[in-house]
Amino acid sequence: MGRLAFLVDTVNTARWILHAHKPPLRGEVLRGYLKLRFQHTRLRRFLKAGSKKQELVGFTVECIHPALLEYMFEEIFVRRDYGFGADTASPHIIDCGSNIGLSVLFFKRLYPEATVVAFEPDPQAFAVLRANIENNHLTAVEAHNKAVLDAPGTSEFYVDAEMPGSLCMSTRAGRHGTRACTVECVALSEFVNGTVDFLKLDIEGAEHVVLEELARKGKLHNIKKMVVEYHHHIDPEEDNLSKTLRLLEDHGFGYQLACGQSRPFVGHLFADILLYAYQK
Repeated sequence: MGRLAFLVDTVNTARWILHAHKPPLRGEVLRGYLKLRFQHTRLRRFLKAGSKKQELVGFTVECIHPALLEYMFEEIFVRRDYGFGADTASPHIIDCGSNIGLSVLFFKRLYPEATVVAFEPDPQAFAVLRANIENNHLTAVEAHNKAVLDAPGTSEFYVDAEMPGSLCMSTRAGRHGTRACTVECVALSEFVNGTVDFLKLDIEGAEHVVLEELARKGKLHNIKKMVVEYHHHIDPEEDNLSKTLRLLEDHGFGYQLACGQSRPFVGHLFADILLYAYQK
């Protein structure tokens, strides 16, 4: 991206923030948001050169695939999909599906004194996750190279051989995987022994069985807030969202849903649904 195109993109982004964002952003919030958008525009410029290490929002960030880093930065830091308010300066956070750890960096930027337990089953993504923790000297972060399911053991794990670190890696064969490997698994309830201020579940189709396991072990009430990436129609014939919502309702949670489904509506299409839940 040339200097002129870079400036035009930045100006257009600022115009969008000022006129299209609802509710309008003001003061420090606006300045912070503009800074993040500016960094995102700058990031796109440098990623075109194929760089796999960047300085972002005060962190040194390694990645596997530059295009995925750009996507995750937009999702996590700019849109703040995992943003939440805590009652303490040192919340306890469980991050399931951490990939290279950009979400961990976000949580530590949001709450520097937070304790974070991170899970990532893919060995290549986990190696970069560990590097991002160590390179940024993060404390109170515990990382596990394991998949989160409903029981300990092992599982087939499907990865994209042509896209290392893919965001669609899954224990479900239908989630775009082209090659299977075996990974270790844990039951999440084993790691919920007290209050969890925030749970992030982005585990590509295993979210319902994990929530069920927490409920079965009497641990779901320990979770104060959560964001679940619900993967609707991994199997186009499965319509099970109501089961997850009913489970949450039966355990005292309220929730909000967000989905960027394209129009016009067509049946059987896959959709990522963000499910924000909170103890009432």
